[in-house]
Formats: sequence, C-alpha cells, structure tokens
Amino acid sequence: MARLEKEAAAVRSLLSKGPNLSGAADIRAAQAERRTWAQEHERLERRANHLNGVLATARIVDAAITNRVTPGARIRVHDRQDGQVFEVVVSVLDCHEPLDAVSPFSPLGEMLETALVGEVLEYEIPGGGRRTVQVVEVDD
Repeated sequence: MARLEKEAAAVRSLLSKGPNLSGAADIRAAQAERRTWAQEHERLERRANHLNGVLATARIVDAAITNRVTPGARIRVHDRQDGQVFEVVVSVLDCHEPLDAVSPFSPLGEMLETALVGEVLEYEIPGGGRRTVQVVEVDD
C-alpha cells in the first residue's frame, strides 16, 4: 500500500503544476504545449482516481506468510524452458518498477496468485504452447 500511496502523491504533485511554456517560441507552440499538458492532466486525473479507488478498498495482508504469493508481492520466477530468472508483480495496475506487471487474469497470473515458493507451474501461453516455471522467491 505504501507504494500506491507514494504513486498517488506523485500524481497529485504533477497535477498541481501547469504546462511548461518557457520553451514555446510562438503562440502556436504555446497552444500545442497547453493541449499536450491538458491531455496529460486528464490521464493523470484518471490515474489518481483509480489509485484512490484502489487505496479505499485495499486490505492489509498478513506479511508473516512469506512462502506464498500475496497481492502486490514481487515474485522471482525461473523459466524452465530458457533457464532465465525474472521478477514480476501480479497486479491490475501498471507497474512503475524495473519489473513486469502480470495481470491476475492472464494464464500466468492466475497460476501465480495461489502459488507457493518452490512450486512448479505449467500454463498455456497466448498463441499456443505451454510454459513451465518455478516460483523461486516471494518478496512482500
């Protein structure tokens, strides 16, 4: 939840600022900058409203259970086909960290939501075929 609260605060901070017109050489450039800023402002408003909704309904999950995947946890996964280890977060939100967000509605996301450390998961990948991964670590 702290990560969501931090992102919501950053979005609110961006919304409090106006467009930067210092580099606009003429009236057309200033108008274009205002339109671009208005579009970004609208996108940030939607994001802030979404984050506020998520925070309003968020639940604190017992962090003592560290061998089971919990909502928002960072999960290290070993891909058994290519040998790579990668980190993901199962989340409906965009992830602003150096790891991928996996939708809980995706085949991998559905499997990860109830997984335990050490568990081997096999899932169907889009376009056909199957993938086998092992949950290596869960970090709340």
